[in-house]
Amino acid sequence: MRVIAGSSRGCKLLPVPFPHVRPTSDMVKEAVFDILESLGVLRGAWVADLFAGTGSIGIEALSRGARRVSFVEKNPQVARLVKANLKATKLDGREHDIVVADAISWCRATPKLEIVICDPPYAFSAWEELLGVVNADLVVMESSSPPDQPPSWEFFKTRRYGGTLITMARPVKGEVE
Repeated sequence: MRVIAGSSRGCKLLPVPFPHVRPTSDMVKEAVFDILESLGVLRGAWVADLFAGTGSIGIEALSRGARRVSFVEKNPQVARLVKANLKATKLDGREHDIVVADAISWCRATPKLEIVICDPPYAFSAWEELLGVVNADLVVMESSSPPDQPPSWEFFKTRRYGGTLITMARPVKGEVE
């Protein structure tokens, strides 16, 4: 696994020593960030990397020009891997925070974000609950099957890459402020 583009292009991330952590493949990560860059929303944005795991998504965002990334990971041992990967990619000096918390609880207490990227375990089924507490302009969801779409969100782009489904969503105007 490596950083695909940006200031840390080609830097390798540390191997994942946890069998329950499924990092986003480089192909999927590249596709997600190509879409975000084509939408013109990444540069200067505050990005939340929910279910951060290795931190590869948030690190890619920092490398490609995000202003700030919040890495949210509930397992403290896994969260330490995020810190090590930030150092390995020389992005540890960029604006970020590593939060050991449940993603839904963190979103409930967090102010407005520009982009939220969610890569939970594929067994995750609380999409409607998560989207009910997220306050963001754009949410990117990585799953194995289509998430349930609450009425307050518009799913405007979906792409399948092998067993991975990427769904991009934005709040319906007037629903999330």
